[in-house]
Parts: sequence; structure tokens; C-alpha cells
Amino acid sequence: MNATTARRILAGLAALAGLEVVLGGLAYRDAIGPQDWPPLADAVAAEEVDTVRLATPWLGPRARMEVPALAAPNVAAPADLHGVTDLLVVGLGDDDWSDALDRELEGAARPHRRTQRRVGPFTLSRYAFPSEPTTLQRWVDTPPAMDTPSGSCRVRGASGRCKEGVVSVRFAEVDYEPRRCLTYAFEDGTPLTLSREAMPLGTVLRGHVGVSDFNGRLRSDAAIRVEVRIDGDFAGRFVTTDAQGWQPFTVPTTPGPHDVEVVLTDTVKGTWGKRGYSGRGGRKVCFELRSIDEGDKGEVPS
Repeated sequence: MNATTARRILAGLAALAGLEVVLGGLAYRDAIGPQDWPPLADAVAAEEVDTVRLATPWLGPRARMEVPALAAPNVAAPADLHGVTDLLVVGLGDDDWSDALDRELEGAARPHRRTQRRVGPFTLSRYAFPSEPTTLQRWVDTPPAMDTPSGSCRVRGASGRCKEGVVSVRFAEVDYEPRRCLTYAFEDGTPLTLSREAMPLGTVLRGHVGVSDFNGRLRSDAAIRVEVRIDGDFAGRFVTTDAQGWQPFTVPTTPGPHDVEVVLTDTVKGTWGKRGYSGRGGRKVCFELRSIDEGDKGEVPS
């Protein structure tokens, strides 16, 4: 391919992209007016549900500005759809579900739609999960105790200060999606121990681990180890790499208060570039954990 042909292709792609932006803007202008957002915000606020999602992804930025419920941390940067009893899905026109929501199910059955109604140009669809699960605790909401080989970390609010660095609850990009998680970057092979005494458990501990920062993932494929202990007994070990994206893991549990300990080890923090390995900067581990009671597994009647 010569330079002239390449320039023509690039110009054509730029023109196509510009046309899509213009047409998208016209469609948005015709479908939704400023007067449509307040009734939607009021309608969503009036619903008593566990969580809310969008069925029309491109509405996301504006919808989060106009509808407070859609800007909640666990909605704007969710872990998944496990541990949810009632789900409200907001869509434009006839949109009542999406491929993104199917991905959030992570193997679970799609919930049963109970009700559906229109609010201006929007559709509100309310779903129920058959087993009526419940999330008992999220570590991103109540960070656990933290320890490293240097000793205990000082945990205040949403962050822990350790000799090796800071562990904090943040919004992070993992596999091109926003996530809310405990993030940190310690030196190669330094373990971080997260623990909580008498943690309320249901039927399963469910968590995710991933790598934040595109460049960090691009320049390193090092593994992250996750080891889980309950009441001092080994409960599970998981190994993942950045190629696995937002990787879920589960540990079956016995309901009631139990001591939970998780040891995270990022085997190699640094990255590789043109000049070889660099331990500076690097990537960040992104981790979340929830205790969930999955319910009785019964079917939701029609």
C-alpha cells in the first residue's frame, strides 16, 4: 500500500466517524429532550430495588449526570450481577436488556422480568432473580484490616497506609471497563494480607481480581496469586493474569460469622519496554470481595 492510498483510507475513516457522530447526535436530540430527565430520575428513585443498570450503553455519560441512582459507585463501576435480588433496567425506547448485562451475569441465569413501564421516551423494566440472593458485605464499602511483611497497615476510611505503599478503594479501568476495587502496587512478590474477623458469610465468597492501567497490562503478563483462608483453614487458591481480564473466583462458605483472610501476591509489579525491565511505575492490582447468600434456589413464579 502506497502513502497516497493510505491517506485516502484514513480520510475516508475520519469522514465515516464524523458522520456517525453527527447522526448519533441527531438521533439523541430527536429522542430525548431536557424535560425528559427529571421524570426519569424521580421514577428510578421511587423504585425500591437492589441496583439499577442501563440497557442502552451510549446513554451512560449523560444518564449518570441526570439520574443520581445511575451514578452510585456500585452501579457506575459494578463487580457483576451476583448477589442482587431486584434489578431495575433503564433503556431508551424498547431497550430492556443488553449484551453487557449478559456479561455481568457471569454464568448465572437471566432474571425474570416482573414489570415494565414507560416514562417518557424511556422504558423501566424490573427483574427478579429466582434464588433471591443477598449481598451481606462488600470490602470496597468496608475495607478490611491489612498487613504486609513489614507489619500492620494503618487503615482509615477507604485506604490503608503500609510501609510498602498505599492500598485504597478507587475507580479503576480493568479490561476497558470501570471497576471499583481495592488497588495497590507493591514491589515484586510482596504479599498483601486482607482480613476481617467475624465477617458475616452466606453461601459463597465471590470476588474478582484484575490489572489496572492499559500500559501496565501491555508490558507485563505476570501472574497474580489469590489465597483464601476461613477460620484459619485453607479454602482456595487462584492464579490469574491480565489476559483474563476481570477474573471472578468463588469459595463456598457456611453461613454465620467467620474469620476471613485473603493473601494477594502480584508476582511482578514492573513492566518491560524498549530498555528492558523497569520496576518503577508499573501496574496496579484491582481486587474486590463480597459475601453473598445465594438464597433457596427456588423458581420465581410468573
